[in-house]
Amino acid sequence: MQIASTSTFELDFLLLIIAPVVSQSANPIATTEQSPRRGCYQPMLGYMTKSSSKCAPIAFLLYSAEIRCMTDLEPNHIIFDFAVTEPYEIAATLFSLIAYPPTQYKSDKIDLCMMGLITKYLHYKRKTDDTWASSYQKIKPIFLDLKESQFEQIEKKFDETLQVRLNATFIAKRWLEEAKNPESKQRPTIQAFIDELADYEGIGDIDNLRARVWRKSIPVIHLSMALAKIIDLLDSEHKLRPTYFWFFENPEIVKNLINLSNEFAEALVKSKLKINSNQLLKVTFEN
Repeated sequence: MQIASTSTFELDFLLLIIAPVVSQSANPIATTEQSPRRGCYQPMLGYMTKSSSKCAPIAFLLYSAEIRCMTDLEPNHIIFDFAVTEPYEIAATLFSLIAYPPTQYKSDKIDLCMMGLITKYLHYKRKTDDTWASSYQKIKPIFLDLKESQFEQIEKKFDETLQVRLNATFIAKRWLEEAKNPESKQRPTIQAFIDELADYEGIGDIDNLRARVWRKSIPVIHLSMALAKIIDLLDSEHKLRPTYFWFFENPEIVKNLINLSNEFAEALVKSKLKINSNQLLKVTFEN
């Protein structure tokens, strides 16, 4: 499946940010192996309020006091502070929220995913970077609690769930493309593109696909679309397929993902997809 093309301005901007980072990326973090099917994404691999109880749904993430979320004024808004939070922790939190939207999943699912991704990353760094492993690091002890079998299982489920979110981006992008197509003879429908996705993936249960893929993905559809665009760009311009470790070590790309997601959110709200801003998880950052 083909994700919508990037405009010239967006492409130049993204290349400006990504190109220097790509040249520094190590193979274990990003691979140049081609995807077996074009457009079929291969799985990749805290919080505080102003005395607000609305952070309770994401209990574990409260341990990261330098990240604020869900204030009384904006109960669906998360703010990351890159000046005080480790980049891998921000990236792991963001990926966990994309895979498991807070309005669709219980907090312990999000918590466990975040912890599993970070634990695996820290194990990877310890084994592959001797300088890092022998230096003092800012690491929360709770991230070292999981056994290898546990975080491997968490990662496997995360990969599967993230693929569902990326499939949902296909539906949204196809709808937006068709809505802008002057040659289109009829108004696009979500169901038409769900059917198209089902045919492509060989899925027979259409009703389940609509509920499991589309409806559950709506709160983070803008974030998934931003992630899909970056993956597409890296693949088309650099023949690079990043793992989630690559995002963990490149905070500028994570910032760019967040900025892109807010642009997509604005486009979706302005469209006739019947998605309003209150349905979307708002993510911003400082520093």
